[in-house]
Amino acid sequence: MRKISTLSEQLKKRQEEELDAIEDQTQQQLHELGKRLSKHVRYELDTINEDIRESLETANITTEIAVRILIRRWLVAAGMGLAMSLGLIIGGYSLMKWMSGNLVRMEGERQEMLQTLEQLQNQTGGLRLVRAPQGRFLILPDGSKDGWTVGGHVAVKLPEG
Repeated sequence: MRKISTLSEQLKKRQEEELDAIEDQTQQQLHELGKRLSKHVRYELDTINEDIRESLETANITTEIAVRILIRRWLVAAGMGLAMSLGLIIGGYSLMKWMSGNLVRMEGERQEMLQTLEQLQNQTGGLRLVRAPQGRFLILPDGSKDGWTVGGHVAVKLPEG
């Protein structure tokens, strides 16, 4: 019975460790994607501003035309930033949805394993396999009779191997 509770605790601990690892990886990836997006948008805005400055200096454009170009460039940059942000949000959402699906699947598998373990325990009829200094033994349920005892329980000695 102790081995069963130990197995159950190990399964729970393993699942918690895997969940923590997935969560940490997701946070790192989202943080990295955010940094990349900010860097790219900053680069695009700097490039646009530089292009506008060069255009104004070399073309001698009227103020009205310069304002139109400026608005167009800013709208393009804002649109690109919005599209990238939307892509990042959708990607993050998809990743979280996939991860939550995996967690649900893993929890289902864990429940199945626990049910199988319980069924195996029920099917053994109280028999336990034990390794002792004298050899391997099959511990019989209370009320059984045989010539060996291990830890005060009736047991059957098994051949080594």
